[in-house]
Amino acid sequence: MRRMVCLVPVLGLVVMCAVGCSAAAATPHEADSKTILITSGPTWRTSHGGRFIGMAQNVCLTPSVPANCPAGAVNYGYGGGGWTADLSAIPGATWIWAPRINGRSPNASLSSYRFSRRITIHSHVLNATLYIASDDLVRIKVNGKKVGRWGTVTNREKAGRAGARLKSFDVTALLTQGVNRMSVWAENGPDSFAGCSPCTYQQNPAGVVFGWSITVAQ
Repeated sequence: MRRMVCLVPVLGLVVMCAVGCSAAAATPHEADSKTILITSGPTWRTSHGGRFIGMAQNVCLTPSVPANCPAGAVNYGYGGGGWTADLSAIPGATWIWAPRINGRSPNASLSSYRFSRRITIHSHVLNATLYIASDDLVRIKVNGKKVGRWGTVTNREKAGRAGARLKSFDVTALLTQGVNRMSVWAENGPDSFAGCSPCTYQQNPAGVVFGWSITVAQ
């Protein structure tokens, strides 16, 4: 049986539904489930020091880096490369950082922010995976429970790998039917990573990109 995958936007989320293209019957999994993608973008609340400071903003190293840099994103004007993680598993996800920061903003070294969102899941969670890349370190929680971390602020080479590859975490057991609290705490690397002091964000950029793929029963 051939299948089509339809991406249907629903209230800021993306729902992927399996659709049979022949008379053959769909498998029980196809017939009885749907997958919701929840991706990074300006819909995430940003906090600093426990205080809400606004909604996240899209950021890019240059207008063409990363490849999916959206219109209207903040351009750091960074002269180097990076942010090469393959985002095909989380279509629609964009690199984000705190609001009101641009390439001229100072104090980039070890700056940290928390990005959070609540979502309501209306049926049983069959499986769920978080995909994430960072510049430079992230820690993740779901419903107050630790999921894991990716990246580092102590090793430049390892930090670079965190921006070049998506890390995946199985979060099936942490999500429940009803309201769920998702939290991503991100920290930029020190000025020593960029070889300047003090560094602006143009010299020492920061960002994080992620997506939650949640399959639920219909």
